[in-house]
Amino acid sequence: MTALKEYEHLFEVKKNIFLSKEDPEFLKKYVKYRPKDGQKLYEYALEWKMKGHEKNYLTYLSKAARNGSFQAEKLLKQEGKHSSFKRVLPPQKATSMLGLYAWMTLLFLLFMILLLLCGIYLFQKFIHSYEVEHHFYKEEKTIIHDENNSPLLQPNSPQTYSETDIKQMVLKNAIMRYRQSNGSFPETNQRLIQDAPNNWLSFIPDDLIYTKNAGGFKLTADGTNPVTDEGIPLLELHLYPETHQLALTTTSGENLALYKIAKGEKPLPFTKSEVKMRVVEPNGGGGPLGTRGLALQNDYAIHGTDDPSSIGKSVSMGCVRMNNEDIETLFTYVSLGTPFSVQAGKPEPPMFKEGLPNLMNPNVLSNTSPQENYPFREFNWFH
Repeated sequence: MTALKEYEHLFEVKKNIFLSKEDPEFLKKYVKYRPKDGQKLYEYALEWKMKGHEKNYLTYLSKAARNGSFQAEKLLKQEGKHSSFKRVLPPQKATSMLGLYAWMTLLFLLFMILLLLCGIYLFQKFIHSYEVEHHFYKEEKTIIHDENNSPLLQPNSPQTYSETDIKQMVLKNAIMRYRQSNGSFPETNQRLIQDAPNNWLSFIPDDLIYTKNAGGFKLTADGTNPVTDEGIPLLELHLYPETHQLALTTTSGENLALYKIAKGEKPLPFTKSEVKMRVVEPNGGGGPLGTRGLALQNDYAIHGTDDPSSIGKSVSMGCVRMNNEDIETLFTYVSLGTPFSVQAGKPEPPMFKEGLPNLMNPNVLSNTSPQENYPFREFNWFH
């Protein structure tokens, strides 16, 4: 601290700034310029005490004690209101702090109430969604149609496929999946309907003739009329675990059909796969694997069931169960190599709202060529 210079009755408190001791407000001005001078703070505190201002007296007495005035510290102890060097807070500042705490407490309570209201709203929304879904799946039914009297698409569908389109879609899907697996197109359509495990399809539509050519392949109707395949998509299988549904889907994004299924209590260990095997009457067809099976990978499969009451529940050991009549229809659409994937959320409504048309009589599969069963093999799928 710069040494204080005294010139008779004047004190230099700052360079070229002087105060007179005869000034009635000498101490007030002095501590303003030199707020760390414990002795003058002590004298200023006594001045306030003489004026009867207890609050200011204690405030400056505390400041003096903190700045080395032992006299001030001694008086503070005598007052019995403060420990050594404890600050005397002005009442209005303490009141301000209390007000701040009150506002913080109020804001916290409002925040907790808001969280509670949000929780109630989300819970009610979840309950409503569950009730709607439960009602929908309880009432939904799969209807099997006679292949000669099958209503196809709803009149107002954005995309329409004729029965010829559907057959072409199934055949084209098998041809393209064959090429993906073998590196070339099949020489004849008979390559697609061999005995298992090379049973890419169960049948070749009578009105579609396949011919391989230098540019790829072509399809003709009745052997004469060309059939264009432009715009005809391929097929995929999409599983929707949240809604217990399996969709036969086109690569252009339309769900052709939806089926109620049972799934495992735990999710599948994969989200993408493909159909590895097509099996008619796995393990004889009368047991828990049902009448048809589409094997995926790691001993997981899509198959029928002998327990229809399990459909719509999460009760299987991991496989996807379907009603036997549903998978018998689906089986004739799906070739080897057809992609399978697990999807989040809910599926879009199907184009065939009342189920896919039967492309062939399912009762003849076990008695005709190709032979698609495995009479000497036992399947241990996670049913």
